[in-house]
Amino acid sequence: CYTTNEKGLFYPMKKLKIYCLLLLLIFITTSSVYAKPTITSDRKTFDIASGQYLLEGNVSVATNSRVIKAGKARANVISIEGWGTDGVEVTQNDLSFYGDQVYVNGKSSLAQIDGGVKLETNYTTITANQVDYNWKTKIATFHGNVVFTEGNTTSYFSVLQYNLEANTII
Repeated sequence: CYTTNEKGLFYPMKKLKIYCLLLLLIFITTSSVYAKPTITSDRKTFDIASGQYLLEGNVSVATNSRVIKAGKARANVISIEGWGTDGVEVTQNDLSFYGDQVYVNGKSSLAQIDGGVKLETNYTTITANQVDYNWKTKIATFHGNVVFTEGNTTSYFSVLQYNLEANTII
């Protein structure tokens, strides 16, 4: 049994079935590794050309214990990436990051927040121009005009690595 492609070439149907089965296995494997996010907003459209959701107004993207909120966002559920602007908030358990914009890469467990970054936990407050946060390692690297406040003590840095699980400077 054979089938043809758009160029009129013949392919054995058995190879086509194997190819489809492999694609299905890849999809099932990747979808079970990465939790599917819950995405809500006032307005949501899907851009077929880019494969991205375009979100506006009260945007919320929740996955596991993380919630990302913004005024506007784009989310690609295939590449597990997201971009947000306008009052960004990234929360996980008892910590909260705030900033002007965020890029999230779910495959590398990384959130990059820019512009007026602020981290608040039960123990500390850290402000900076930018932060890279890896939610698997619980390490946050703050860049530019870093102000670290713990209790009544304030320190200043150009770059600061902080372990959010141990609540310590690295």
